[in-house]
Formats: sequence, C-alpha cells, structure tokens
Amino acid sequence: MVMKAAWLMLAGSLLYGQAWSGNEAVIQARIRGGGSPDRGKCTAEVEVDGVAEVALSGSEGRIRTINGQPAIWRRLDCTGPMPRNFADFRFQGVDGRGRQALLHDPRTNNGVAVVRIEDPQGGREGYTFDVEWRAGADWNTGGWRRNRGESWDSASATIRAAIRGGGGEGGKCTAEVEVDGVAEVGIRGDTGEIRTVSGQPATWRRLECTAPLPSNPADFRFRGIDGRGRQELIGDPRTNRGLAIVRIEDPQGGREGYTFDIEWRGGSAWPVSGGSGWGAGQGRTGWGGPPGGAGWDGAPATGWGGGGWGSGWGDTFGWRGSGAGMFSPEGGTGYDLRGVFLTMDRRSGDVQIRFDSRLGADILQFRGRIERIGNDGVEARLYEGINRGDAARLDARARIQLREGNRVRAIQIEGLARGQRFRVTYAE
Repeated sequence: MVMKAAWLMLAGSLLYGQAWSGNEAVIQARIRGGGSPDRGKCTAEVEVDGVAEVALSGSEGRIRTINGQPAIWRRLDCTGPMPRNFADFRFQGVDGRGRQALLHDPRTNNGVAVVRIEDPQGGREGYTFDVEWRAGADWNTGGWRRNRGESWDSASATIRAAIRGGGGEGGKCTAEVEVDGVAEVGIRGDTGEIRTVSGQPATWRRLECTAPLPSNPADFRFRGIDGRGRQELIGDPRTNRGLAIVRIEDPQGGREGYTFDIEWRGGSAWPVSGGSGWGAGQGRTGWGGPPGGAGWDGAPATGWGGGGWGSGWGDTFGWRGSGAGMFSPEGGTGYDLRGVFLTMDRRSGDVQIRFDSRLGADILQFRGRIERIGNDGVEARLYEGINRGDAARLDARARIQLREGNRVRAIQIEGLARGQRFRVTYAE
C-alpha cells in the first residue's frame, strides 16, 4: 500500500509538471525556432555545486541533484521540441570548470537525453551544454509487429520482395523508392518498409532480391545507385538484429526516385519451417511469432536508463550487463549465456529478456508480463520465446533478482515450450 501511494504521488507530480522533490527542478524550453522539420538544437544552462544529472525530453528539462547543494536551472533554449526518435544525436559541453558527460543517449533511451555534471570545487558553478539532432523513424516498434504488407500508419508502407533467385552463397536486394523530404527504408528477411520522417509520404516502386536477407550476414555492403539527394546506411543488419536501414534525404521540392543495392555473404536465413531449438522438432513458427500473428523484434527503450526501478525516474526499467549462465532444454542442446538485456514497463506490465551467448547476440529471447514487484525483485509470466531463431509459445515463470534497485543480480526461468521443459540460470 505504501509503495502504491508513493507511486501515485509521483504520477501526480509528473502530470502537473512540478518538481518531484526539493532536489529536483523542472523547466519548459523556450522555443526560438530556426531549425528544420528533422533537425534541431537545444542549449541548456544550469548551476551545480556537487553532482547533478540533467534530462531533456520533448520541450521539457529536468535537473536532479545527486549530492551537494540543489542544482538549479538558468535557461533551456531550443529551436524546437526534441523528437522521440533520432537518426543522429550529438552532445557538446560548452562551459564549466568540472566534468560534463552524456550519460544516456536518447536514441537508446526512449527519446530522453541525460547529462551528468560533476563539479569538483566548493561553491556554485554555471555549466552550459548543447545537444543537436536529426529526427528519425522508430524502428523498435510499429510495422514489424504487423502482418507483412500492412502499413503501421499513414507515413509508412510495406512491400514483399520479389525473389528472383541466383544468389549462390551470397545475396543481393535492389530497392527503388520515391521520396520528397526525408525517409528511412528498412529491409528484413523478404520484407521492406519505408517510413516518412518529414515531407510528403514516401512510396515504394520495387524491391527485388535473389533471396531473403539473412538474420546474421557474415559480410554486408550498401551502395547508393541513383537519386539527386543523400543516401546512407544507418542500420547494419549484422549489429541490428537482421534489420538494414537506409536513410534518404531529398534536398529539393517534388518527388524523386532513389535506387540502392544491398549485398551480403553468409548468415542464417530467417526460419520458416522445422527446427528443434526448444528440444522438440515440430511447429516452428517463424522469427517473430505464430502464423498470422505479430512478431516482437524490438525491445522498448528505457525511460531514464540506470535510474533504478524504484528511484522515481520513470515507469520503465532497463539493464544491459555481462555475466554467466546456462540455457538447458530437456531433450535438446543447451549452451552458455554471457550477457543480458532486460526491459520492464510498470504501466503496461511488459517484460522482455534477451540473452547473449558465444553463438551470437540476442540468441535467446523471452517476452511476458509482470505478476509481482517486490523490494528485491520481480516475478513474471513468460508466454513467448525465441531460441536461435526458433519461435515458440511458452508456459514459463521468471524470477528477476535486483541489486540496489537498479542492477540485475540474477535471473531464473523455468517452464515448457512445445511440451518440453527448459531452464535458464543467469547471474552477474
């Protein structure tokens, strides 16, 4: 009851834009203009005597005092509100005798930038820093969760590749689109999606491939072929869970055709049938979920990052760390675990757990819902899993043990996948 009451008080302070406590202050940015629909800049000026963290999101700034005298705002000037999704982001410390560092990048932190300031001397000191950005599309949610061929909003369109064959050990895709403004093109497997960042809605002309883009190509290359503006690879499938993303910026008014190629060698294809990763050889259902259903390729970004599950820094918890563990399926092949990426959302109840192994990043994944939050951990029920690309429905329970409220100490998972028992143990 005490925890619930405290949480409601926090939600109320957020709603009315007030400071959460005497050691935190909130400011609304003065919007000066001068930016563009997809580019902008903010200048923040604060006073610190000790250690403080400054967070920027949208048109709001928050400063939290870690130790020392309460930090205060002088000003926050922006050309426009910060977007939620970024193609590029840069931080630069401008003035102040101590140390300024970007603690959390908004590209991986749900659109929230967090800067840590450490003032080494006694007495208040003024600090100034700039942040600059280019807006981008959100490739962690949306269209990839829907059925192929279905767009996720009016500014997005999907296409199924025409598979021509003839790739041999490697492969190639040629994409042709029309852009008037700024757009990002994503290709995963045999599906392409285009998302308009600014300007008129971008559209597909064609997507032709020798084979589906594999989930983990050994080698990958991008080449812009045609178009008057700029094309660049901003998401490499080797480090982006099999998703290639190309950004196109058209500098002139009116629609323009753009063509680019991607080529690859090696890698594992997205699973389509068979498989025995869970210890049973029946019923593999594709890389993201059951037939006709929604995959869950992207983990949501995480509030204030490292602020702690109960520290009042938002509704979400996120943790990435290294450790040691084991995946042990009954009747199947197990393997060691070396790292984990965990996100939990208090409001929606969503839990996502991704384990790394010597076999690759995100090799073992789980999704479920929170059932209980305790002082030292969280219990969750897991209903979906992906083991080495093999997706299955689960009946499993997870116990997530926390240390100091903001670190993952250990994770234990036990349950059933296709009638076969499995167990996961992991500790930092």
